[in-house]
Amino acid sequence: MKTLTISNPITPTVIVTGIIIAAIAIMANSNQRISILSNLRVDMIVIILLGMMMCTTGIGRVAAMNGWAHPLSILGMIIGTAILIVGASVIFNFKVPYISNDFSALVVVAILIGCKVILSVIHALLVKP
Repeated sequence: MKTLTISNPITPTVIVTGIIIAAIAIMANSNQRISILSNLRVDMIVIILLGMMMCTTGIGRVAAMNGWAHPLSILGMIIGTAILIVGASVIFNFKVPYISNDFSALVVVAILIGCKVILSVIHALLVKP
C-alpha cells in the first residue's frame, strides 16, 4: 500500500515569494520602478502569478487529502476568487466596490495572499491526513 505524503504549507519557496511580493508592494508605494516592474498593472500581474505559485502548496495538500469540500478549503477558494477579481479590476481597468484606486487594489491583493498563507497553515494544523 502506498503511503500518502503531504507537504508542509510553509516552505522556503513560499517564504521567499512572500518577501518578493512585499518588496513589490513597498516599491509600488514609494513609486520606485525597475525595468521589469514598469507600472501598477505589471506589478499586479507579477503579484498574482507569484501568489498562484504560492498557492500550489495548499492546493496540492487539499488534492492529496481529497479535501475539496472542507470549510477551510472552500474559504481558501473564496479568497482566491476575490484575489483574481480584484487583480482583474486593475489589469482590465474596471471598478470594484470599496477599492478606490489601483494601488489600494494591489495592497488588498497582497493582504489576501497573506491571509491565504495563514489559512493554509491553519488547515495544516487542524486537518491531519
